Formats: sequence, C-alpha cells, structure tokens
Amino acid sequence: MAHLPLRPLELTSEDSATYDEWLVELEEQLADPARDRNELVRDTLRPPFFPALAPDQDEARLPAATRAALASLDVADGDEE
Repeated sequence: MAHLPLRPLELTSEDSATYDEWLVELEEQLADPARDRNELVRDTLRPPFFPALAPDQDEARLPAATRAALASLDVADGDEE
C-alpha cells in the first residue's frame, strides 16, 4: 500500500468565518448554565450528521435505522430526573 502524506487543508475566508461563527454559537451555549448538556450534544451533532432532517421533524415517521442512528446522538440514558 502506498503511503500518501496528508496535505494541508486550505480554508477560504468564507469557510473560516463560518467555522468561527459556529464555534462562537457553541461557546455561548456552553457558557449558559441553564442549558441542558445532553440536549446540547444532541442538538450540536444532529445537523452535521443528519442535515436533511428538520429540528422539529416527527422522528416516529422516520425509518427504524434512522431513528436508531439519531438515538445514538442522545447521551441521556432516560433515567435522569
């Protein structure tokens, strides 16, 4: 197998600004002590992994495999009060 070295990733200024904006939003949510961390994890991971799903989509209507994948993003075990 050929060894191919990693090449540097060049971001455009627009891409860099988008990442910076996303990180600022995430930092603000992390700084909010009232923000539920389990929901934050789920809400942060869902858009990159499932961009076609609307945040308010009825998950019961999705295929079982998609529901199982979405469940893996939810770190809450359901036993919290």
